[in-house]
Amino acid sequence: MAGYKETPRQKMIGMMYLFYTALLALNVSVEILNAFVIVNEGMERTVANFGSKNAILYSDFEKQFEMNKAKVAPFWEATKETRTLSDNLIAQLETVKNQVIGYTEFGDKNAKNVLYKMKNDKGHEVEIKAPLPSDVPLEWINSKDNYNKPMEILLGVLKEDGTSGEATKIKKAFADYTNNIMKLLKGDTIGLNLGLNTEDKYNSRAGIRQNWEMNTFHQTVLAADIVLLNKYISDVRNIEFEVVKRLYSQISSRDFKFDKIAAKVVPHANIVISGQEYAADIFVAAYSTTDTPQVILKPGLDSNSIKKIDLNNAGGVTRINKVNNGVVEYTVKTGATGEFTYAGIINVKQPDGTLKAYPFSSSYNVIKPTATVSADKMNVVYRGLSNPMSVSAPGFTNENVSLSSSGGGTLARTSPGHYFFTPSKDSKAKDVTFFVSAKSGKGSQRLGEFKYRIKNLPPPTITLAGKVDGETVSKTVVLASPYLRAQLLDFLFDGVSYNVTSFEFYASHPIKGKIALETVKGSSLNATIIAALRKAPAGTRVSISSVNVVGPDGGKRASGLNIILN
Repeated sequence: MAGYKETPRQKMIGMMYLFYTALLALNVSVEILNAFVIVNEGMERTVANFGSKNAILYSDFEKQFEMNKAKVAPFWEATKETRTLSDNLIAQLETVKNQVIGYTEFGDKNAKNVLYKMKNDKGHEVEIKAPLPSDVPLEWINSKDNYNKPMEILLGVLKEDGTSGEATKIKKAFADYTNNIMKLLKGDTIGLNLGLNTEDKYNSRAGIRQNWEMNTFHQTVLAADIVLLNKYISDVRNIEFEVVKRLYSQISSRDFKFDKIAAKVVPHANIVISGQEYAADIFVAAYSTTDTPQVILKPGLDSNSIKKIDLNNAGGVTRINKVNNGVVEYTVKTGATGEFTYAGIINVKQPDGTLKAYPFSSSYNVIKPTATVSADKMNVVYRGLSNPMSVSAPGFTNENVSLSSSGGGTLARTSPGHYFFTPSKDSKAKDVTFFVSAKSGKGSQRLGEFKYRIKNLPPPTITLAGKVDGETVSKTVVLASPYLRAQLLDFLFDGVSYNVTSFEFYASHPIKGKIALETVKGSSLNATIIAALRKAPAGTRVSISSVNVVGPDGGKRASGLNIILN
């Protein structure tokens, strides 16, 4: 639906639609069919209500057009086009509805002046003639539970995917309608949801992803198809109302309503890089674009000094008569750095034809090109890691500042002003140069370059049972945790991990001599070493050497450790 809160009736319709798609029409109960009748009656009332609301809105719109044709004409033309588009789409839906009912109930998709039987207030059966099949109340249609014949019209019989019937034509009509409506709004679509979605979806009953035609009309009974088509008609009428209401609001949204006039200066930037132009928009707030203001200004003046001179007759002034939509642009070439002021007046023609001066003043700063780059962790970048980088430049927002590198790795932007640089593992480069650029209204400008060293990660520290080289540890603790770990202790980066792939193990006692000597693959003490350690007396010295590890920067040799068992 289009930008409005669903009513309880519409929520009920949505639940009914989800329910009927799960039913097989051959055994649909009378209670379910009667429920469709009730929902359809509510849906038809909704369509009628939208029609009444739209009629009132069109009437108000036309009155506005008659009062001010020049102003309202563009919106009135868009409104009439909206009505035509909506009426044409609804006519197509009504035609399909007549074809489905005519073919299913009366055996002819082009049926007209059809006869049907109903019971009057006294319970007597009477025969009634209806101009069109859709004029027959759903309650008195006998084929409400038929699903084969409706599918022949809606899905067709030529293609198994259901794209040879009227549903595919409706799908295209929905797309054309929404596209044309969006064009009429000319970008004013914030908060507007047109609905009429026809994307493919996963069908849990079929167990596959299906197109809109199959998901919507495959094995659905006639009663459900009528409800659904009336729902789409209601959707179109609601879209029509929302769009026309939005166009109506635009009539006055462009009016200027004010009780004061004040001169305004809007600089394009308050800080300007030396060599670039300073630019500012000078205008009168709430000023009509049909008039032409005259701007007279003089550099070096401020809000106080301008009161002491007559700019209309002063020398060294700048006069600007070029106006674009009520706005005068002031530009001046910059060179020296520092703060610069200027002031002036805007001469505005009053209703009596005389000019009234409105004073203004402003200032701007000119600075030398400058930028800052810092590694978030330290002043080097490490091979094998994603090194976080930050970049900024005074006078520019982070969105307009960019960072590039000379090579030696990959640079990825994560958010405005923030990057990750990952040096190549196989690269022999010892440094990398980063370049800072900034975009402004005059294009892109390089602000500076910065060289950083590329270093390998330091070798990790080896621990056994949580102990480092030179410590004493209980034999029980070692047997409970017989694992070697490789860690970068007190390193600036968190979470850098290494895996031990092999090592040499040697254990000896000052009196008993050698206890164990093993070459181990992996990071755990093997069964032979553990068995030897169980018998090892206190004072046994354990030496771990020739430790090979694999980390983010590849494989390397780590220093060993020596511990004493107590």
